[in-house]
Amino acid sequence: MKTFNHLFSSNNDFDAFLNTNSIGKNEAMLIRIHSALRDSQAVNDIVSYISNSLPNAQITGCSTNAVIFNGRRITNACLVSISIADNCFIKSCTLPCFDGHDQISGEEIAVKLCRELELCNKKGQLFVFIPPKYYQCNAFANKLYELAPDIKIIGGVSCSNESSASGAFTISRCMSSEINLSAAAVSGDNLKCFENYAVGMEKLTDAVPIDSYKDNVISSVGGKDAYQWMSELFNNKITKKNDKTINIFPIYRKKLNGSAWNINFNYPDDTNNDIFITDTIQEEEYIGLGYISTNSVVDEVFSLYKRLEKVPAESVFVYSCALRSHMLQNCSTWELSPLMNTHASGAFLWGEFYFNGKRSLFGNYCLVISLLAEQETFLEMDTNYLLDTRGLYHDNEYLVNFLTKCASESINNRDTLYYHFQDSLYSDKKMKLGNLTKLFYDSQTMGINKLCMLSVRNSNELMAYAGYKAYDTMLKNTLKKIQKFFSELPMQYYYSEHGDYLIAANDDISSIQFEAKMQELYRFLTSIEYNRMLPLFEFSVVLNQKHLLRSAKVVQSVMHSRKGLRYLVYSIDMGMDETCIQDVRMVQIINEAISKNRVIPYYQGIYDNQKNNIEMYESLMRLTDASGNIYYPGSFLDISKKYGLYSSLSRQMIRNVMRNFKDRDVYVTINLSMQDLIESRTKEMIYEEMHRAKNPDKFIFEVVETEDISDYDILTSFAERIHEFGGKLALDDFGSGFSNLMHIIRMDFDFLKVDGSIVKKICDDESCRKLLEVIALWCRMQGKKVIAEFVENKQIFDLLCDYGVDFSQGYYFSRPEKLFSNYESETINT
Repeated sequence: MKTFNHLFSSNNDFDAFLNTNSIGKNEAMLIRIHSALRDSQAVNDIVSYISNSLPNAQITGCSTNAVIFNGRRITNACLVSISIADNCFIKSCTLPCFDGHDQISGEEIAVKLCRELELCNKKGQLFVFIPPKYYQCNAFANKLYELAPDIKIIGGVSCSNESSASGAFTISRCMSSEINLSAAAVSGDNLKCFENYAVGMEKLTDAVPIDSYKDNVISSVGGKDAYQWMSELFNNKITKKNDKTINIFPIYRKKLNGSAWNINFNYPDDTNNDIFITDTIQEEEYIGLGYISTNSVVDEVFSLYKRLEKVPAESVFVYSCALRSHMLQNCSTWELSPLMNTHASGAFLWGEFYFNGKRSLFGNYCLVISLLAEQETFLEMDTNYLLDTRGLYHDNEYLVNFLTKCASESINNRDTLYYHFQDSLYSDKKMKLGNLTKLFYDSQTMGINKLCMLSVRNSNELMAYAGYKAYDTMLKNTLKKIQKFFSELPMQYYYSEHGDYLIAANDDISSIQFEAKMQELYRFLTSIEYNRMLPLFEFSVVLNQKHLLRSAKVVQSVMHSRKGLRYLVYSIDMGMDETCIQDVRMVQIINEAISKNRVIPYYQGIYDNQKNNIEMYESLMRLTDASGNIYYPGSFLDISKKYGLYSSLSRQMIRNVMRNFKDRDVYVTINLSMQDLIESRTKEMIYEEMHRAKNPDKFIFEVVETEDISDYDILTSFAERIHEFGGKLALDDFGSGFSNLMHIIRMDFDFLKVDGSIVKKICDDESCRKLLEVIALWCRMQGKKVIAEFVENKQIFDLLCDYGVDFSQGYYFSRPEKLFSNYESETINT
């Protein structure tokens, strides 16, 4: 099942998208349209054009505040996602959800939908998009499970540009609607369907009974008015108008464990103390208050992607709650990061269907991912992005500020929410210390103004040597020693997600005393035994600065730039080393280039000395930033390797080149490093693109000799697979390195590229001429072709022709140029 994603900009652009991806206009297909455009008439025009262009398409979708396009969140755009299956049944329909002002029951809609889409006794995926203000979604899901237990539901309540259900609509072939459900089903005996979700909610209060309710309206809870029940928990600091605070604290329902539910008040009537949720209330329900915890989000998202890596995925569908992007902006971006530059597509909704491992349910605050496949094809994700959780804890700042306000006026009232947060919001589960959010909170409430960030410089080496368990044991034992060392002093301890101990104090300890004690601790930790380990501790000390943690990171960067330093105190005139600053800037440029597809191939023509024309191009990597500035490999390649970004960068470059040339009848060469050949995901992507290519024999993969070819078995295996596809292999920079010549001779290279340092000297250096002559003679005897680099003038070119060199590459014939445009909007065929 293949999926093609496109951001609709014009009718002509859409036609070009269809032609580029060879999508037949009469094919059976599923089209999901998600629009974050404010102009509903423009959406109707788009739907009309697509319906007329693709008469056999089954269309569904809805409005949203942002689309998910190839794993990236994009606003003010209209996503058109086309899925074509080999042996699946695809059908769509639209059904009314309202009869006048009355809601049609969820059970009745489920029965009609099963009949319309022929779902009984089938297995597969059902996409359902609900109009705003319809709240019988779980009743619908329960009945559908009864009728078609092997159908998984994905989708939810349509969302508007304002991140709410108001003004939202569903989309079908019959245009947009604020009252109709839109649905489509994909089913098949051989269709593999996997769906899972993450929420990240922690429970704050015990569940209490709902005393009075009607439909989705809760009037009283635990013997109190519903609003009074909530307000007292917040020490009466909550009002019906402060949406942002209310959105932080969803309710949980005992009968639907694992779900979170957003709360709304009856705004038109301030005297009404009812609360509303997006689902009908069941008999004898118990509810409690929770919150979306950064720690729990991290745990659940890691677990979600771990499961995704193990199942087939030809098409990836993602639906996330608009409340996540509204309240958890950093988390919302972070949790999609492994899907960047994949074919994942979807939208943000006001409520989501999710599959809990047994059946489909409905709730709020969910991230839902579904994988469909007819073949054993696995998703190429980069879960390394998940390791960077530094920005996530800033999502808690508003929450902490609010709780600080509550706690400051009733610090001894244990009925307020402040006391429910001690273990979940503020604690690091591994080390049982306060986390960065707790440091932020204590800085406000306790006046924390001194900090020592204690890091282990050689942590990776120690974990590789002794293992994670032994390393963690060493850290915990070290912590006990530190706490015992400071047992007489009022120090506060925290633990960061990067493995740093944070030792802090307020004005109960003077700055002079704090620094003196940190120096004593430094001498103490460097003098004790660590059971087979030798941790190299770094002390970054900050005194009386507004941004303690940020200043500590500056100190750490300065220490790393000045080798040998392991203890340093922040000073106001301290700046980061210029090299570190340049690294930070370039890492940002590289990250943006990867996430926004700004890895741009340039192409340099390679002249055929026999045919006297150019029928071959070498692809050369460039990056661009938001301003259009161009960056060359010398400025970013080493940094990408230093910070673990090279593989993502290289895969995007290779993919762009291979898709530029997949249907072209000219040769193109692609540079590969040994790291590319070691990375299984990179090789599998290459094989997949070779399989799709119309002329796979036109792809030439260059391996650089100077990169120390360390594993000839890996290289041999790769060469065999490429030759099976009809592709070719080239040895780049030949003559500049010191590789084992016997291995080079045995390798089945089709081309040898003579290093430019030899070629540009052949007119003046006899030894270079003789070396070139020997290489050319040997290649002719072996049936291999020779490419000479750095051909800068006619004199060099004439000598190359005399020696029988096959191809010339250099400024004499061609300079690198951008042959293709609009990479950022280029669609991806999955």
